[in-house]
Amino acid sequence: MGEIKIDLNACVGDRICAEKCPIGVLEIVTVERKKQARVANPDQCIECHTCELECPYSAITVLPLLGEEFADMK
Repeated sequence: MGEIKIDLNACVGDRICAEKCPIGVLEIVTVERKKQARVANPDQCIECHTCELECPYSAITVLPLLGEEFADMK
């Protein structure tokens, strides 16, 4: 599973990422009267990058966890 980074300055809370995620990892919340994406179920992320690719504001980045990246090299 990867780490999902959300740039809250770029996120407009338009729900595209949450609606496109096939697993339901993301949700939209209201913080200080502003809608924004939030990672609700990080352990369920399958690193498909759909949220990252579908976001028109480039507000989401999916990063592989370092330990998993090198797990097969042992």
